[in-house]
Amino acid sequence: MERGKINGASDYIVPLGVLGLMAALAYKFNLFGSSTSGGSGNANATKATTAAATTSDVAAAQAAGITATLSASTIAGLANTLNTLFTASTPDQSQIVMTVIQVNNQMDWALLEQAFGTKDYGNSDDWFGLCSSFGLDCKTLSLDSALQLMITDPTQKMNLNSSFANIGVNFAL
Repeated sequence: MERGKINGASDYIVPLGVLGLMAALAYKFNLFGSSTSGGSGNANATKATTAAATTSDVAAAQAAGITATLSASTIAGLANTLNTLFTASTPDQSQIVMTVIQVNNQMDWALLEQAFGTKDYGNSDDWFGLCSSFGLDCKTLSLDSALQLMITDPTQKMNLNSSFANIGVNFAL
């Protein structure tokens, strides 16, 4: 046995670890050419598009003479609550809908979309999910997209849609 030489399977541990780390970093920074998840290019485009759309929605509501009925701190609180609900191990659809329907008009909705911005969610994120822990396998979602993904129960969809229709908010699941 050579001095300083480790024999057996341990010879491969460090090289495989380095290779695995390089693969994870390449995936994270979208070096494989995929734009569906893991890279920042698609996420940045989604964030820019969402920011432009929400700014446009707020301007349109202002132009229509619609004013906010909720304070900025209430809107921020609703956005944070929704993010917490979306990241639960089993998202409570009725709580999500009850939170969203606290808006009273199109301006409140536009401001909530703007406050929420975009968030990164994993396909099966839990407390140690790839997205929350390493930023891998994330989907960058706006509030609209997150609601489309999270609200699957037909009754909850109907509750949200009818509430928004009654107050004139231009959004439906």
